[in-house]
Amino acid sequence: MSEPPAETDMSVTLRDMAETRLKTGTAQQAGSYSLGLDALKLLHDLSSNPDTASDALKLLHELQVHQVEIDLQNEVIQSGGHLLADELAHYKALYEGAPVGYFVVDLQGGILQANPTGAALLDTAPDTLCSGPFDRFLAADSQPVLATILSALRQGRPGQGGEVFTSSARRLHMAANLSPDTRCALLVCSEVS
Repeated sequence: MSEPPAETDMSVTLRDMAETRLKTGTAQQAGSYSLGLDALKLLHDLSSNPDTASDALKLLHELQVHQVEIDLQNEVIQSGGHLLADELAHYKALYEGAPVGYFVVDLQGGILQANPTGAALLDTAPDTLCSGPFDRFLAADSQPVLATILSALRQGRPGQGGEVFTSSARRLHMAANLSPDTRCALLVCSEVS
């Protein structure tokens, strides 16, 4: 079975880079690697015999190339990890500093997650927000609005919304969609002036 073209291209590129680093002497050992006794014995046996000495050199070269390829892959993985960490920090800052309330709510109305603006809109501390149903923060006549939004989402109808009043008389506009995994609602709230 052949590799997909993209993987083949990457293998060729890594091999070319490894070969270049070995030829130019710029290959740096990223870790402390050593050959096992069996590999050393095989290299010794091959290099001791004039008929197989060239095979030993080829094998040693292949081992070196593969090690440099592994080091290059490790560099790419570490670089990708740093990029992901930076991206996560970026989106976390956007989420926590957003001027609207973001909520992740289960389809029965329990708050799973909220940003600080969401907690402020509901006049509560962020650390106590995720300990119960969302509708406990709504005025009694606004609770059916949330129930209707969640019911529509459970039926697979995205883009639900409406206006509600909090128990502290704030007027909020809600907009909701199902999460990508369809297990919860992504709810955005903003204050209506």
